[in-house]
Amino acid sequence: GKGGKVIKSLRNVMKISAMKENKKIFITGKVAVQDETVKFTADSVEEMKIAESDSAERKFHIKVRIKRNGQPSADISRTEEVMKTIRSAPGTDTFDLIIDLPNSNGSCVTLRPKTNTVKYDLALHKKLEDALGSGAVEVEQAGF
Repeated sequence: GKGGKVIKSLRNVMKISAMKENKKIFITGKVAVQDETVKFTADSVEEMKIAESDSAERKFHIKVRIKRNGQPSADISRTEEVMKTIRSAPGTDTFDLIIDLPNSNGSCVTLRPKTNTVKYDLALHKKLEDALGSGAVEVEQAGF
């Protein structure tokens, strides 16, 4: 009866609110137009799955600069923490590690791990800069 429809509607509202912003959704339902007023009743809501090749999302390439302090165990530990942070955000953006060499007047080495994909967002940016210092993360739009 009517109680079943209310529960279904409530479930759909909860589904919509649980979805992240900027997700593409597919809604099926009914549209009624009466005296220039449009009323839409959703019967179902589904998140649309879009193939990566169809996605128009921007792709990013990030450069993560790690300054060495000359203490190998501390440098290795810091680099491992950076990689752990990056690996916690799987995605299709790419990254390089830029390792500054101690006492070398600005010389550095660029490392590109075999698997160098990540999902770049502002939260990841903040985590990396919190660990490495302001300005340690440089972001470019991939393909440019």
